Amino acid sequence: MAGHGGHVLCLSQCGRASPVFVSGSQDRTVRFWDLRTRGCVNMVQYSGQVRPVVAGLGSGSGSGVWVRVRVGVNCFFDLI
Repeated sequence: MAGHGGHVLCLSQCGRASPVFVSGSQDRTVRFWDLRTRGCVNMVQYSGQVRPVVAGLGSGSGSGVWVRVRVGVNCFFDLI
């Protein structure tokens, strides 16, 4: 899976010690990056502009990440 097709507008780490980062781009995608694999591990197409991205680990098992793609719009992604 390649990187973004447009300018990266925002980047957020998914928790303090997490190796996962989330980025938002002009190409209207949210991409999940894992430092352990050194690449993009997931991508979600979004219908609007995706900045600023704010991310955090989900509660419970920690297998998910919540992402605020813009003010008032929060999404939860299960990364398993």
